[in-house]
Amino acid sequence: MSSNQRVPDQIGIGRGVKPVIISTVSGVAVCIAMLLLFSLILSTQNIPQAAVSPMATAAVSLGALAAGYVCAKMLREKGLMWGLICGVILSFVVLLASFGLSGSGLGIPALFKVVFILLCSMLGGVMGVNTRHKRKHAKGKKHG
Repeated sequence: MSSNQRVPDQIGIGRGVKPVIISTVSGVAVCIAMLLLFSLILSTQNIPQAAVSPMATAAVSLGALAAGYVCAKMLREKGLMWGLICGVILSFVVLLASFGLSGSGLGIPALFKVVFILLCSMLGGVMGVNTRHKRKHAKGKKHG
């Protein structure tokens, strides 16, 4: 096989690298924004300490939902698979960050967080595939 010939990619992983990176970065950005919002709420309101962990899980779950949605919206197919891929990457990012910050090991709370991340990212992937795309209409033509 010469170097000019390409091996066909059966499941489209090669074309999904850029959307997965972009969507994972956007998911992390949403997670950071939600964590900032929750920290503002915690600092201004009298909220019990027990609410911190569920708020962190909600923030990372919303970030995973956004990552799955953005990736599937860009690729327009296989929302569950692409959402799962984004969720796995985001789970690794979150677990590495939690190991670095708290030094805690893998336990039941970390397992729940990973499950929420994966479920939310797959849900975001399904939502991204199933939302309608805006159609651009030619100028001067009436739609009716």
